[in-house]
Amino acid sequence: IYYQEASLILNEADKQAYDAAFFGCDGLDGILSVEGFDTALAEGVMLLTPFVADEDKELTKNFVAAYEEQFGGIPNQFGADAYDGMYALKAAMEKGEVKVDMSATDVCEALKKAMTEITIDGVTAKSLKWEANGEPEKAPMVVKIADGDYAVVEQTIKEYMNKYLVTTPGKLLFNEIFPDTFQYIQDGSAENIEKLTPSKYFIA
Repeated sequence: IYYQEASLILNEADKQAYDAAFFGCDGLDGILSVEGFDTALAEGVMLLTPFVADEDKELTKNFVAAYEEQFGGIPNQFGADAYDGMYALKAAMEKGEVKVDMSATDVCEALKKAMTEITIDGVTAKSLKWEANGEPEKAPMVVKIADGDYAVVEQTIKEYMNKYLVTTPGKLLFNEIFPDTFQYIQDGSAENIEKLTPSKYFIA
């Protein structure tokens, strides 16, 4: 779901006094700017996103500054995706030697081939590239809403090093979407989602 619908869910959860840990994907990025939404209801919400505006990276800083000057607000991941998308298209057009007098069909074929041959450094990923099926190859970040802002979650898992994790094939596949810095999701408990994978699942 996207942030507009998510704000309605959080509102209803508050009315029903339903206390739960909410975890979503990049579609939730933007929930803090929904008109009329009480952002306090989003405290503790976690989501996957390829972009955070306060990332300490020169390219991100320049993009955020230019966006603020042009549009008067802080960009979310949708704006960042559009920004990277335009530069990816530019790189693919250059790689595919697209010319103004080419037919739409020829341009399309040239871009389809070139997209799998380019790599760009963008605001949503470093060394961003595309697979043959069109999927981008980049790792998401896990952020948590705290004090009305987005904060990148960095979990420490050193205590579990050199131990075996008892899990299932399905959970292995599910956890492949998370970056290496985030704890392994073994169960749906608040302890696991908000802190660390419970130690009871590890054996020496």
